[in-house]
Amino acid sequence: MLIAFGLVVGVVAAAWAVVFAAATKAKSVRGMLLSVLLAVVPIVYFLLPGNLAPQPGEVSRSAGWITTPADGVVFAVVILIVAVAGYLIASKTGLTRSLRQKLDGSSSGQGTVH
Repeated sequence: MLIAFGLVVGVVAAAWAVVFAAATKAKSVRGMLLSVLLAVVPIVYFLLPGNLAPQPGEVSRSAGWITTPADGVVFAVVILIVAVAGYLIASKTGLTRSLRQKLDGSSSGQGTVH
């Protein structure tokens, strides 16, 4: 169950990173506002008390999935590997570029005549 939860958290982290990367590269006001929002919300979330914003490690510990320091390391490594792999896959497939273009309000450029 620990690995499955790590996979879920890693996918969420990858999705955040892809959208954040697209928003920071966008030239529109929407992109700028989204990048600021995506930078500020995690900071605010982790500053909130644990009962309002449980952190993934705390959820795993309270569920009994993390019982030793090695379990915590495995959990962190799974999150990092999944997040990095997800971001790299999204970048290689052009998802980041597509999101940036949507934020800028431009089309993908396919089928248009200049």
